[in-house]
Amino acid sequence: METIRVRMSKAQCFQALRQIPGILTGRIPSKRDLSLKILMAIGRLTLKLVRKAFLTKSKGEVGEDGVRWQDILPKTKAYGRKHPESDGSRRPTLTGQQDKLWRQLFTQTYQMLMRISGGDHVESSARAAGHAWEMLKLNGATTLLEMYGDSDVPIGIDSEKLINSLAEHDEHNILRAGKGYVEAGSDVEYAAKFHQDRPLWPEEFPSEWIRQMEEELKQGVREIVRELLSPYAI
Repeated sequence: METIRVRMSKAQCFQALRQIPGILTGRIPSKRDLSLKILMAIGRLTLKLVRKAFLTKSKGEVGEDGVRWQDILPKTKAYGRKHPESDGSRRPTLTGQQDKLWRQLFTQTYQMLMRISGGDHVESSARAAGHAWEMLKLNGATTLLEMYGDSDVPIGIDSEKLINSLAEHDEHNILRAGKGYVEAGSDVEYAAKFHQDRPLWPEEFPSEWIRQMEEELKQGVREIVRELLSPYAI
């Protein structure tokens, strides 16, 4: 425990310490702008905790906030991401000969369906592609869904844009404080939608997070006390 030795009356001491709530809320100014300093420290801690939980939840595990994220859909793993085998190809799992056969089957089926449907391009394309794949699969071809649908893929960090935005000084990071408030988060365009589907933080912070924030607050109060009593220190 820190001890401060001062020369002042009890009344002077009480008068000085009564200013602590006002300094904390920013109602009473302090020499080092301690209210904002404390709020910013709590904001930085919040970002650190949220980012750490993000990394845990991205592995499919329960984060320190008690939240487990829904896994990525198999189709998204297969078709919504880049794969080393793709090399720019639209059908990277096929050999050159298989891809040639796929295009032939697709074209034949597409033209037939267009005549039958009266020109419905979207439906004809989808059904023709499905037919071509079914024929290729009967001959041993593999689809991206079969190859990657059940793979372990980190959740939410494909581009690392969102996870990086939870670090201070990143261009998409939000960390600001004002009189009586602190704001911490991300301004990545899809952050709100992501949070809706997979919460970045829970509605109620876990007790351990609150404990760590209280420690930051206590440290801030100690700094306020030192500032208030320093003119009387001996």
